[in-house]
Amino acid sequence: MTVVVLAVICAVLLAGHLVALLRRRPRGLGTAAERATFDTLHTAGQAAKGLRGGLTASGAERAIKHLRPLLGASAVALTDLVTTLAVDGHGHSHAVDPYAHGSVALAARRSVVLGPEDMACPADCPIKAAVVVFPVFPRV
Repeated sequence: MTVVVLAVICAVLLAGHLVALLRRRPRGLGTAAERATFDTLHTAGQAAKGLRGGLTASGAERAIKHLRPLLGASAVALTDLVTTLAVDGHGHSHAVDPYAHGSVALAARRSVVLGPEDMACPADCPIKAAVVVFPVFPRV
C-alpha cells in the first residue's frame, strides 16, 4: 500500500512539473532573430501583393511603400525600361532616367552602383548614390 501511495504522489508531482514547464514555454516568435525574420518576410509579402499583376504603375505604387523600409533606403524608384512607375522617399523631384540608368546595368550584366555624377544630381540633391539592379528575365 505504501508503494502505491508513493507511486501516486510521484505521478502527481511529475504531472505538475510537466504542466509548469509547458506554461513557461514561449509561444509564437520567441527570439529577436525569429521576429526579425517574420517581419522581413511579412513586409516582402506585402510588397509582392502589389506586383502580382505584373510591373504596372498601380502595382508599383502599392509595392513601393513596403519596399523602401524593407531595403532601408532613403528613396526607392521602380521603373520599367521606358518610364518611372513609382518613387517613394527623399528625392521625389529627382529625375530618374530608367533607360539611361538601366542600360548601365544591362551592359555590365550585373547590378551597379551609380554616384551623383552618373545621375546628373544637382549640388543640393539628397540622393548620393543609386543601386540599379540587373533584371532577371524568365527563360521562355
